[in-house]
Amino acid sequence: MKDLEREFEQMVRENRSTIYTVCYMFSNDQDEVADFLVPVWLYEFLTKW
Repeated sequence: MKDLEREFEQMVRENRSTIYTVCYMFSNDQDEVADFLVPVWLYEFLTKW
């Protein structure tokens, strides 16, 4: 499980800026953008493995 967690953390670090930018295109509200990010990270996590 530790390897899986490390890989996910790496993926988040590598893609955070890009994904945040895309989410920010849909809303200028930072709270709403943060709400968008949760399902995006979950989707990325579940589809990678």
